[in-house]
Amino acid sequence: MFALHCAPELDNFDTSEIIWACKSAIETSPDDDGWRSLLGLAYHMRFSQTRDLSDLDRAISAGHLGLKQTPRSRQRTRSRACLITEMLNARFEATACPHDLENAIAAQQGTRALKILPEGHPALPILFNSLGTWFLEQSRVEEDRANIDAAVLYSYTAMGLAPDGHPALSTGLRIITLTFASRFSVTQDPAILPEALAASRKLLGITAGESLNLPAIRFALGVFQENLSLTSGKPFTHSISDAIFHFKAGALCSPGRQIERLEASRAWAQLSNRVYPRSLDTLHAFDVTLELVAGRDRHQQMFRGNYSHLRELSKLPVQAAAAACRMGSPERAIEWLERGRCLVWNHISHLQESLAQTGEHTLSPHNIAQRHTSGFNASKLRFDSFVRKMASLEDGSWDGGAVMLREILPFYGPPAWSTVLENLPEQGPVVVINLYEDRCDALALLAGLNEPLHIPLPCFSVEKAIKYRSELKVQLNLRGLRAKGGEKELGRETTERGAGPYRRKGAESDKNVVRRILRCLWIEVVKPILDVLAISVNPTSGGTLPRVWWCPTGPLSFLPIHAAGIYGSFDCESTHDYVVSSYTPSVTSLIDRMKDISSIDTPRSGLFLTNQPQVPHQVRIPGTTTEVELIYEKGMKEGIRVHKIEGSEITPTDCLHYMETYSAIHLACHASQNSTVPMKSHFRFHNGSLDLVTIMKRDLKHADLAFLSACETSAGDESLSEEAIHLAAGMLAAGYRRVVATMWVIQDRHAPGVANDFYDYLWRGGDGSASGGRAFDGRASAYALHHAIQRLRDRLGNSDCDLLAWIPYVHFGY
Repeated sequence: MFALHCAPELDNFDTSEIIWACKSAIETSPDDDGWRSLLGLAYHMRFSQTRDLSDLDRAISAGHLGLKQTPRSRQRTRSRACLITEMLNARFEATACPHDLENAIAAQQGTRALKILPEGHPALPILFNSLGTWFLEQSRVEEDRANIDAAVLYSYTAMGLAPDGHPALSTGLRIITLTFASRFSVTQDPAILPEALAASRKLLGITAGESLNLPAIRFALGVFQENLSLTSGKPFTHSISDAIFHFKAGALCSPGRQIERLEASRAWAQLSNRVYPRSLDTLHAFDVTLELVAGRDRHQQMFRGNYSHLRELSKLPVQAAAAACRMGSPERAIEWLERGRCLVWNHISHLQESLAQTGEHTLSPHNIAQRHTSGFNASKLRFDSFVRKMASLEDGSWDGGAVMLREILPFYGPPAWSTVLENLPEQGPVVVINLYEDRCDALALLAGLNEPLHIPLPCFSVEKAIKYRSELKVQLNLRGLRAKGGEKELGRETTERGAGPYRRKGAESDKNVVRRILRCLWIEVVKPILDVLAISVNPTSGGTLPRVWWCPTGPLSFLPIHAAGIYGSFDCESTHDYVVSSYTPSVTSLIDRMKDISSIDTPRSGLFLTNQPQVPHQVRIPGTTTEVELIYEKGMKEGIRVHKIEGSEITPTDCLHYMETYSAIHLACHASQNSTVPMKSHFRFHNGSLDLVTIMKRDLKHADLAFLSACETSAGDESLSEEAIHLAAGMLAAGYRRVVATMWVIQDRHAPGVANDFYDYLWRGGDGSASGGRAFDGRASAYALHHAIQRLRDRLGNSDCDLLAWIPYVHFGY
């Protein structure tokens, strides 16, 4: 009972002490049921602090043993039985696993509490409502009519047992209202709607104005009203207005739960956008929705690890931006895209910025402990544990991470729009290309302009982007360039930096598909943008090409905008002839890298190289040895501080040390991207792997350039195109200011030459200004890659095969 009374005051250490005491007591008194039940409660409490599922599993196990040993006549039997069902329900909420929900239902139905509680006991309505809630959840998982009927039955039972004023009345009505909504989604039976509306209105009438349940009630009313309009065959009746009214009211319920307000707000924005596409209220709806998406509690939901939340939300920012462009508000379009896209990396970036505001530059155990000893409230944060949770998204262990961090970082959040405008690069525009179902718009941000330059692209569409992406994937697959590993051509050994063996298919690919895709991208997307920006080719000027930072959305994110052009004809021209291209996951990401303009400490200025040519269970990539040797010899000749360790001579831990002591790193190896858990994306070594979560735990405040000479390090997840789930974005988030990455498999025979030409430009000042030959400076890395690719193009032709050899190389960051 001590734990129950002191729970609000306990921290992780205190709870662990209670667990240790309970275990010791069990060893001396193994038959005492009280100690096992208390042990289960203590593990449950620690789970609420750490979100470590192993603690919850131990809690359930200990609770079952304690209940088994509890005599049936004891009054505490029912409380212990209810605690087990609460633990099982907590496990379902953490994992979203249907099996956990089934266990919770089975435990509640079979609990002794339901059997031994006397008639009229005030706990019975609560227990029956719990069953109604769980069957409602199960109906959402399985869409089974029997589950819906069971939810209604148990909720009506709870309401029948509840006296006037009992909280089970409103809870039961809420469950019934939501159950009617689920029933309608399954059956589409319009006969349900009048009864559903009646129950919902009754529930609204007895619900207090400050109730947390109001958003859910308003949302249900809106759903019923909208469907009543649709089934009546009169889509513009007063029912639509009523639906919008209830959705809006639910979204604006400030005491409500964030996730339920977001659900109501999404419905408000989408219905208003469909019915009143040019209404100011539609813009208001999207503004509220995107604010909720980017809100603190939204981060907490996201870090529970269920990436379905991100998939459901991924279209919202681009839909909102399309609406803003339609109504002539490009600045609002940019603001909404920045709020709603790249939530994973922006969250990390905001944490780092908040740390900088507290006087710290890295989220490290040393800094956390230092603030704790100086009185800063960081007693509940253990950085190693927190980052481990970041890497365990699939098991739900990020839940509460944002809450813990807010205890020590009270002011993290999206940057102000004015901050973005004040920090745009001088070297060229940032071009955001928003692509949604009904339109495509480019939004160019230029230093000195107070608002984005809006460039409609009427000739491009989502359908075309998906078509081009699909056709390009076919060509990559036919040529073995989709991270399927080494390619063996007849008469020679040539390996590609992928993840497994590949055998060339017998079918011949269309020789002109890639050129046709690039031509279409040039005519429909890139050239119209360059024309409005007044960027032209002047081959006689000899001046430096302007830079452009591309920030595409949707399926356009998987197409090579930097290589768009007309190839193989007399009127040959391409993006490469007009500008030096870089990519950025978001405008915020670029601004963050630009703000970090402090010079690299001379002792840390330099390049560390490693190659991993024979990783176990991976294809051999012997070209990495040549690549690293060429760069190392060139660096030594130029007087650069350069160091290399090859193959099995280095461990991932060693590599981390060199990442801290060298401002630049060149990794010539295999890589693996984890789109489900991006923090577990990693580079493969002979002696293990190096993942992003481990990199981000290190102090990389002097990180400058990362050259990722591996496969598909900038290829994202098609189902999460707005999240930039790839290694290049992860390295930017880890602190590197600029990253060279690849869109697909790079060819081992070309990679050494590209890398050699890249560093030759960087160190010799290929733009005419010598680098000094001593300090390593990656600021010209975009121009260096542009130069290296041009050298490769000079050695190749304009066939599809030749184009696919140089197109994958891309530059990210500043």
